[in-house]
Amino acid sequence: MKSSTFFLHLSALLLGISCLCLRPVAGLAQTYTMPATGTTTITTCAGTLYDDGGAGGYYSPYDDGTVTIYPATAGNKVRLIFTSFSTELGYDYLSIYDGTSTSAPLLGTYAGTNSPGTVYGTTSSGAITLRFTSDYTVQYDGFAATISCVTSVPQPDLTVQGATVSPTNVVAGGTVAANSQVYNLSGGTASSSDLGYYLSTDNVFSPTTDTFLSYSSGGALAAGQSSTRYANLTVPAGTTPGTYYILFAADYQNAVAESNETNNVTAVGISVQAASPDLIIQSPTLSATSIQSGSPLTFNCYIYNQGNSVASSSSVGFYLSTDNALSSDDTQLTSAYGTALSAGYSGQRTGTAIIPSGTAVGTYYILFVADYQNQVAETNENNNVSAVSFAVVPPGPDLTVAQQSVYSSYLAAGTSTSAYAYVYNIGNQAASSSNLGYYLSTNTTFDANDVALGSSTGAALAAGASSYRSATITIPTGTAAGSYYVLFVADPANLVTESSETNNVAYYSLTVYAPTIDLTISSAYLTPSQTSPGGTVSTSGYEYNQGNATAGAHRIGYYLSTNTTLDASDLLVGSSAISQVYATYSTTFNGTLTVPTTTAVGSYYILFVADDQYQIAETNENNNVTYQPLQVVAPGIDLTISSAYVSSYQTAANSTLSVNCYLNNQGTATANSAVAGYYLSTNTTFDASDIALGSSAAVTVAANGSVYRSATVIIPAATAAGNYYVLFVADPANTISETNENNNVAYQYLTVVAPTIDLYMYSGYLSSTYVTAGNTLNATGYIYNQGNAVASPVTMGLYLSTNSVLDSNDQLIGSTSLASLAGGASSYLYGTATIPANIGSGTYYVLFVADYQNQLAETNENNNVLYQTIQVVGIGPDLVMQSATVTSYTLAAGGPVGVTSYIYNQGNSTASSSNAGFYLSTNATFDSSDIQ
Repeated sequence: MKSSTFFLHLSALLLGISCLCLRPVAGLAQTYTMPATGTTTITTCAGTLYDDGGAGGYYSPYDDGTVTIYPATAGNKVRLIFTSFSTELGYDYLSIYDGTSTSAPLLGTYAGTNSPGTVYGTTSSGAITLRFTSDYTVQYDGFAATISCVTSVPQPDLTVQGATVSPTNVVAGGTVAANSQVYNLSGGTASSSDLGYYLSTDNVFSPTTDTFLSYSSGGALAAGQSSTRYANLTVPAGTTPGTYYILFAADYQNAVAESNETNNVTAVGISVQAASPDLIIQSPTLSATSIQSGSPLTFNCYIYNQGNSVASSSSVGFYLSTDNALSSDDTQLTSAYGTALSAGYSGQRTGTAIIPSGTAVGTYYILFVADYQNQVAETNENNNVSAVSFAVVPPGPDLTVAQQSVYSSYLAAGTSTSAYAYVYNIGNQAASSSNLGYYLSTNTTFDANDVALGSSTGAALAAGASSYRSATITIPTGTAAGSYYVLFVADPANLVTESSETNNVAYYSLTVYAPTIDLTISSAYLTPSQTSPGGTVSTSGYEYNQGNATAGAHRIGYYLSTNTTLDASDLLVGSSAISQVYATYSTTFNGTLTVPTTTAVGSYYILFVADDQYQIAETNENNNVTYQPLQVVAPGIDLTISSAYVSSYQTAANSTLSVNCYLNNQGTATANSAVAGYYLSTNTTFDASDIALGSSAAVTVAANGSVYRSATVIIPAATAAGNYYVLFVADPANTISETNENNNVAYQYLTVVAPTIDLYMYSGYLSSTYVTAGNTLNATGYIYNQGNAVASPVTMGLYLSTNSVLDSNDQLIGSTSLASLAGGASSYLYGTATIPANIGSGTYYVLFVADYQNQLAETNENNNVLYQTIQVVGIGPDLVMQSATVTSYTLAAGGPVGVTSYIYNQGNSTASSSNAGFYLSTNATFDSSDIQ
């Protein structure tokens, strides 16, 4: 918040006093504001400088003003201490210059809440120049700065902290990233300066011998502030390998006068290394692992430069070898050329060649040889070779399995899952149709001990083709818990003669665990929780299997018990059949039970028993029971009211209310001819003093049933204003014998207010706003009774007026009415209005007046009038001339001219016979000077 300066202006009043003398008052310093535009100067050593909004306002949009502050005392320096600063960040800026204009050195540019703090004029003039600019949107408080002068300026002190170089190992000609922070440790604001970067053989800055690399610029820094600097530096290409330093020199050009010039340099050591590429092969692959001689084979790999400098372009050679070492006996098949590789980069190389015809069946290697022509001088020439084995096979199919998987790798014995894989023919001839077998094994080797789980059949496979296979496999019941493998065996019966029979098996790990079932009941519920002997009760809930195997068919039994423990004395009164419950899943159940007719009245429990016949072997048989209490009562009726509702909680006497509720029977026997009555009461207790308002017709309500009831009632006309209750009473005449007669009443609050009527008109409409005198208009509108009592009768009068206010001068031109209008209701009215034939043309008002005869006493008689304007045209002829022409527009005096025109009657009645006169005039206005 800016500080505010107030001024007191005094005038001498010459009332017999010869002189009123005032001395200057100390402490009332001058205030100054930035110009919104243009340039101005101030010469002072005291006061406060504000933006153009002054002490209490926001600065203006489109500001672009400059002020230069000179010290009032020669030899002094201006000091500004900013006491507040708030501008729109990124759009509105204050720039401060150390001198007499914006051409002086920039001390800093500030926006947002980044206050300049304290700034000094350090030049011989001692002046400071400020320029403030703003855009057209969002203006803030701006700034306030205290002006003073000093004889000397405290000097800043710049230093470098947190200097880092990455990487610290680099080859000559390479690039490193330099990061640091420049701090102003103390003193005044340091103007903008540059951070220089040098390459040195030691950590001492010697500008004449150290090699300048680059610089980074930064803005002004107030005392205690810092700025982050970064740069990418290139080590000169001819630099001799060895240990060096990157020197970070703050204000390396000595543009800032500092209190301490000995702490501006920080050094970070680096190692300059000799250029040394080193090529290796990565990720070598073959398009096939077995192939017939004379067939093509594709090679793919990446060549990677793990050295520290660029490796020139080179080729990868692909050799056929009987071992994994390159020798003169190996046969070069082809090569792949590639461009230069920077340090740490790789390039892909691919080639295809024919395995020589006549190559004997057996195991061979393809050697991938980086820079096989030795074109690149490397630091290590012994790591250029990588080998991948493959087999040369005789003609024939060769089946393998890949991409094998099972849907669930954690199963219980006796449960099933899905298995799927691809069968590939990697041979060079078609394979006839074959099976993929699935086996359970304790290891990854296929032998006679493995247990067949199933198989899937596939069609013949051409050389290089594949087939997707899947099957549902079941872990045999009785399988011991433990770790197993599912073996996927191509052609397990050896019906296909293959070039290799040793690669037909793939596997997938599987864990078998002991099956468990554990059934529990949750959210058990009875409806109702009270019944009589022989009554029926609905049951519901969830049965949950917290085991790991599916529980098969069983039932849930419902037992009538005198306690919560299941024993032989409990009586089965119902059950629900359950088909199955999956492991870790639950199923909902619903059922009914019947309480025996011989059951004595009292408190009981219904026990919900999961698998009450012990059809399922469970890991825990002690958690199958849950319960709900059941009250067995003598047959009876118990009526209650719920959800009582009135259409309004405030109304007037003689007004209508809508009421509704639910009539409930929470007893155990059917209630016949049950009635809900509605009463007006001064309290919540039903007694003989309450006034009957009405009732709903008698209905039958079944045991534990509900019936919706509603009615329209009228508040008696003589009811005094005040607070009341509407009582909703079940069986108000006590014609039904109930087990509980004390819960038959519910209520709602009701305030009865004095009756009021207040009519007003809205949405008035006329069939035309332009009408001839004597004609008729249709007029419609809505009339609203915003009072609380019935208005009767309701009338609307239509008046013709010269203004919008109803008075005795206005003329009734129509009316309409309706019988009555309830409080809070509105109604559409329609009427006709005849404009008097004897009125003149002009603008008039049609007034729509509610209760125009004042038949009703209203709470507000000043809001009954609505109006619409109309234009009335009086009755009479109106002659005008049209299409006037002359035969010539130029003629001599005394010469004839022909004239023609039409005379038009634009009025609304017949004009008698008349003449058209023709006049010569010097202008277009007809007057007595014109010549006929």
